[in-house]
Amino acid sequence: TRSRNKVLKKMVLLTEAVIIGTAAIFGVLSGVARVYWQPFGQGGSGHAPNNLAAAARDYRVTLFQNGALENGIMAHIPADICHEIGHYDQNGRSDQSKELAAWAAGLVGGPPSFSAAGGCRDCALYDETARRVESCADLASSISEAKQAGGGNPTADDPPPEVSLWVVAPGKWFVFPTGELGRAVRVPRVASPHGPKRPIVVETISQSPRVFHLHNFVSAAESDKLVAHALANDDPILGLQRSTTGAEHKVSLNPVRTSENAFDSTSPTAKAVSRRAIELLGMEPYESEMIDGLQVLRYNVSKAYIPHHDYLEDNGSGHDYASELEGSNRFATILFYLSDVEEGGETLFTEGRPVDDGEVDRLDGVTPLGDSRLSWKRALKLMERGPLVNPGRRRNNGSLPDAAAVAAAERSSGEGGSPDRSPDPRLALFPSRVSWEREMVAQCEAGLVVRPKKAHAVLFYSQHPDGSFDRSSRHGGCPVIRGTKWAANLWIWNKIRLGYPRAPRKSGATAFDPAKGIGRDRFEKETSAAERAAASTAVRPAADSTSGQPTVTFLNEDPEGKAVLFWAGVKDGDEEVLMGDVPPGGDLKFNTFKGHRWVVRDASHSVILTTHVVDARPAQTILLEGPTVAAPIHSWGYRGRPPLPPGAKPPS
Repeated sequence: TRSRNKVLKKMVLLTEAVIIGTAAIFGVLSGVARVYWQPFGQGGSGHAPNNLAAAARDYRVTLFQNGALENGIMAHIPADICHEIGHYDQNGRSDQSKELAAWAAGLVGGPPSFSAAGGCRDCALYDETARRVESCADLASSISEAKQAGGGNPTADDPPPEVSLWVVAPGKWFVFPTGELGRAVRVPRVASPHGPKRPIVVETISQSPRVFHLHNFVSAAESDKLVAHALANDDPILGLQRSTTGAEHKVSLNPVRTSENAFDSTSPTAKAVSRRAIELLGMEPYESEMIDGLQVLRYNVSKAYIPHHDYLEDNGSGHDYASELEGSNRFATILFYLSDVEEGGETLFTEGRPVDDGEVDRLDGVTPLGDSRLSWKRALKLMERGPLVNPGRRRNNGSLPDAAAVAAAERSSGEGGSPDRSPDPRLALFPSRVSWEREMVAQCEAGLVVRPKKAHAVLFYSQHPDGSFDRSSRHGGCPVIRGTKWAANLWIWNKIRLGYPRAPRKSGATAFDPAKGIGRDRFEKETSAAERAAASTAVRPAADSTSGQPTVTFLNEDPEGKAVLFWAGVKDGDEEVLMGDVPPGGDLKFNTFKGHRWVVRDASHSVILTTHVVDARPAQTILLEGPTVAAPIHSWGYRGRPPLPPGAKPPS
């Protein structure tokens, strides 16, 4: 019996060898392999399936550089990589990962340091669903899913589907390629909250910046739970309160971000969507120190956030932000819409191309809008003379005026004289003719915006595939016109994020002190309760401050022209934000903070009249006496006279 068993085992092995050889010969002759791979790892045999090598020897894939869908190279997988008998561990992994990466990088090119002869053995391969391909068995899974995505009931005799792979440089992450607007990629490998019949779909809605609509990524029930948790959270640091801007030691309440936010990293729903995000981006294993806590946002009527970047500039703290090298920074953002909004509240991408012909988002939901025929300045001019379009109709079905309708609106608005109609009703929320919110309403009319819809999400990248800063990712939250907007965002970093001891530090920088905290935690520790209470009102021209918070007043005594006031942030290079104009004989007063910078320009905005950096004095006044002269009026008096009463102007 023992001898008979040995003979039978030899016959089985011989038969398998004949089958493998025949399959390989057939592949060479036909030039196309019939793919019937199954994902490996369920049997625990320690060896790759024998039919894997036979199918791989002539299977063709298309190779691309990370983030690209152009200049692809079609190639056959070498037989010596997907070998007949591979040595796998219990998880189905082998050294095929480096062999595959080196082969692919040698064809399409890897990072500058890679060897053309040896390829890039530390590079990584990903398929179009962001699955990391570390073995021929992983590739089998990609092919199997591609066959399923083709519809119907695929069989072993079906032609092989098209499979593409992307080469990612060491230390970098896969970036979804955009392709044509409306390109949709099913991602069945990531569990959808709606079940397998409604898989997550990544759909391109902008090529530059890279913006994607995520279908079926978050459910309505999850949206409700996130909102409920934020409303119930009374933690002084994490609970719902006025939003801040900045990071580490440069955190402040900012007059150009008027939303409220709460942070949630502990609720089961927040944990689930955070892990889902990491899995979708192909950044496993999940590492909590590479994401900020989920930020839940509430925008009431008139609230907005001026266009900005999520990528953080170096603030001199010692953290290494240079993500293109060895540093860490925000890599991608997923924005969740947790409620419907009656009007307004869109997400604006200032550098994106407006979409106004229905060419994308054929699946459902979040429709990119905007009118490519209008600049925002032209839109604002038209809106000041009357309603540009029907806001409800525009936001319900995405319809926009055609070029003839825009021209007719211009003619009827009376470009050369006084308007005959009331301004667009959206502008009524911002009565000052010079304000950043008013300009943003026009920007959101003319630019690429994504309207909010409950239980939908948007993905965009702050870094290019090589890790460098993508400046086209500038975005903002449009003013809410009617209703309340609930949203949430998740910032994903390329490495350990700021605020953890393992985060990268610049050479020579002192070690990070976690006791000082970051973000709102540090803001709370370093400011008094009175300062925080006063700062919460630093959005509009200020009433008299009695809390000790500095105020700054600009008086224009130039009889020949108005002055225009800009808030210029806290450091050189911060973007100037238009805050209002000061007519001859007029004044503007604001609550502010020590270290904030203000710039006064002439009516053309081209000539700087003066700049002022706020100090610790409670009341600071700047007198504008002419086009090139500005004199400070000290809080202890005006030119030697006693202090002025609140709201009074200096004597002539």
